[in-house]
Amino acid sequence: MRRLLVSVMAVTFIFGLASVVNASSVGGDIPEKGELAVGFETNFMTKREVKDVTQNQSAELKSNQYLATLAYGLLDRLALKVKLGAGDLRYKDADEKQVTEEGFLWGIGLDSKVYENEENGLKLLLGAEYFSAGDLDVKSRYLDPNDTLTFEDWREWQISFLVAKDIARFMPYLGVKYSDFEMDYKWYDSSAGTTTTGKKIEADKNFGVFLGTDYRLGENWKLNLEGRFIDETAMSFAGTYKF
Repeated sequence: MRRLLVSVMAVTFIFGLASVVNASSVGGDIPEKGELAVGFETNFMTKREVKDVTQNQSAELKSNQYLATLAYGLLDRLALKVKLGAGDLRYKDADEKQVTEEGFLWGIGLDSKVYENEENGLKLLLGAEYFSAGDLDVKSRYLDPNDTLTFEDWREWQISFLVAKDIARFMPYLGVKYSDFEMDYKWYDSSAGTTTTGKKIEADKNFGVFLGTDYRLGENWKLNLEGRFIDETAMSFAGTYKF
């Protein structure tokens, strides 16, 4: 068992580094083959440390997100997940604070159950997810008159590994993840008549931990509560119905 655990964590680490791999939740158990689960997810990211690469300046991000979710069991231990919804972004550095209007968000990923012991309820799961957003326009009251600022091409990659255990109706879990975040912005300065594009914002920390639990409400309904730390400070609440 120890050898399996070490091997899985090593594969996860190597895969994460090779693929440049957030605010989206990791989640607990996955649907079995042929099962469909639909639901909702709310994410509250209260802190993500980033840096403006062009200006060499540190900053912080916050975000509230509201998503519809779908997961489908492709194989006995492999599930596809899709997330669609809306959210905002709040950016703060030493000089200014910017708050965007809500924009469209989407995510897609795969979850794999790499080990399961039905006798003691122990499970090991791997997950990979890509999360993105459309253009997020900053609210006019945070800008100089006639200026415009848009955060563009929000890109997140995440690889996660978790250990879970069934305990009655609960399934608590604990895990580690490697995540990355990149985003560009476009600023029109009306006083100078110039547009600045392509400036890059990226994550300052990539490794994080998370913990949470599933709670089953009968055969079909499930609730999930999760917290994430180090690379980001965030909390998620979700509910799903399995067909």
